Amino acid sequence: KSEKSNIVQTEFCLYLCRSFNFNNKFGYHNDHTRYHCATDPAFSKAKKLNTKQMGSTIINMIHKFQLQRNIVTPVNGEPMAFSALPPLVPFLPDEISIQILARLSRSSHTTLSLVSRSWCSILRSQLLVALRSSLHLSSPLLLLNVRTPSGSSLWFPVDPLPNPNPNLNPSLPSLPVSGAATATLGHELYLLGGSLNGIPSAVVQIFDAASRRWSLGPRMSTGREFSAAAALNGRIYAAGGCTPSASTWAEVLHPGGGGWDMVPSPSEVRERWMHGCAVIGGRILVVVDRGGVVFDAEAGKWGPVPKKLDLGWRGRAAVVEGLLFTYDYLGKIRGYDLEADQWLTVGGVEKGLPRFLHGATLANYGGLLCLVWESRAQRKDMEIMCAGMRISRTEAKGLVGEILWKEKLVLGVPKRSYIAHCVTVDL
Repeated sequence: KSEKSNIVQTEFCLYLCRSFNFNNKFGYHNDHTRYHCATDPAFSKAKKLNTKQMGSTIINMIHKFQLQRNIVTPVNGEPMAFSALPPLVPFLPDEISIQILARLSRSSHTTLSLVSRSWCSILRSQLLVALRSSLHLSSPLLLLNVRTPSGSSLWFPVDPLPNPNPNLNPSLPSLPVSGAATATLGHELYLLGGSLNGIPSAVVQIFDAASRRWSLGPRMSTGREFSAAAALNGRIYAAGGCTPSASTWAEVLHPGGGGWDMVPSPSEVRERWMHGCAVIGGRILVVVDRGGVVFDAEAGKWGPVPKKLDLGWRGRAAVVEGLLFTYDYLGKIRGYDLEADQWLTVGGVEKGLPRFLHGATLANYGGLLCLVWESRAQRKDMEIMCAGMRISRTEAKGLVGEILWKEKLVLGVPKRSYIAHCVTVDL
C-alpha cells in the first residue's frame, strides 16, 4: 500500500531467492521449456467476470500455470513430462508467491525476471495482468503516434515490459488530423485540434486505452494546430495554435462536466505556435518561438519561463520526480530543476545508449524516464528502441541514471515513418 511496503516485499522475495539455489538441476537450462499462460484464453473471459468470479478464474489459471510449466518440448518436437519444477518461492505455495509478485512495482519486474524462467514467465503473463487488475493496481501504457510517408497517423498502444515483441495493432483516430496537441488523463488520451484538410480544427478526439476505442469530445471554442495541451487537477488545458488576438487563446475543459471555458490571458504572453508543454508543481510550462510562458493554474497568473529553461528546452520533454528531462543535440540527457533554476546532465547511461538517438522522444513511464528512439537497423519496417531508466540524485547534487530495461519493437509501418508523439496513460 506504500512505497516502503513494496520495498519490504521485494526484499522478502529476494531474500528467499538468495537462500535457494535455482540451478540447472531443476531444468531451467532447457531452452525448450514451454509456458502457455501468456496466451491463456481464460484471461479474456476473466475481463467479463465480477470480482468473486475473477478470483476463481485466477486460481484456475494459477493451477494451469503450475501444470504447464512442468512440460518440456525436446528438440524433436514431441512433448514429454518430467519431474516437477520447484515452487516459484521456496516453502511457499505458488498461489501466495504470485499474490506477492502481483503487488510489486512494475519497475522491478525486469530485475525479478532474472531469478528464473518460471519467474520470467509469470511476470510476463496475462495472469499477472488479470490479478493486478482485480487488485485495482494501475499500470502505465505507452501510446506511440507514428506518421507514415503517406501522411497516415497511427497510434500504437505499447506495453514493453510483459512482452518485448508484442503484436502491435495500431489504432486510427476518427478524423485524420495533423499537428494536434496531446494530453492524458487517467486511461484517456485527448487529441486536441490539428489541421483537417489544411484548416485548423476545433475537434477533440478521445482515445480510451482500456477499451481501445475513439470518441469525440466537446469541441473547443476555436480551431487550433500546433498548440499546447496539458492535464492538471483533473482538467484539460489548451493554449495557442490560433490567432494570438483570439479571446479564447487559452481555455479549459472539465471532463464530464460540460464544455470549454475561457482562461483569461494577457496579450503579451500570447504566441501562435507552441513547440513543447509540460506540467511541474502545479504550473504549466510552454516553450514557444521566442521564449516561453508559465501558467499557475491555482493563482490564475501568467508569466515568462526562466531564461535558463528557455535556452535548454526546444521541444520534446518529460517530467519525472519533479524534474523536466530533455535530450539535446549533443547526445546528452539533461534534467531541469525548476526550483533551483539549473540544468543537470544525467550521467551513467553513456555505455547503454547510442551517442546520437535518431528521432528520440521521452515519457514518464510509471516513475521511470522512458526514452524512445528509431533504430538504425537495416530492414523494411520501422524499428524502434525503448529504454526505461531510474534517475537518482548524487551527493554532489548531480543526476545519475540506471538503465533497468531496453527492448526492441518492430512496427508494421514503412521505414521512413517517424514518431510524432509519445505519451503515457494509466490502466
